[in-house]
Amino acid sequence: MAKPPPTTPHSDIDGVHQDERKNVDSANDAGQDSGDLKRARDGSAGRPPYSDDDGKA
Repeated sequence: MAKPPPTTPHSDIDGVHQDERKNVDSANDAGQDSGDLKRARDGSAGRPPYSDDDGKA
């Protein structure tokens, strides 16, 4: 029976994080800054901001 082809590592022990890049570095390379993160957080809110019955926040 033939052996299966070699696979990529699947755990930290096997070195899966050897080529890991920090999120900050990836964002900087993509031209993103903290303003993009704030817009993403604002746009992903699970529910609208709280307001009372009078419509005041």
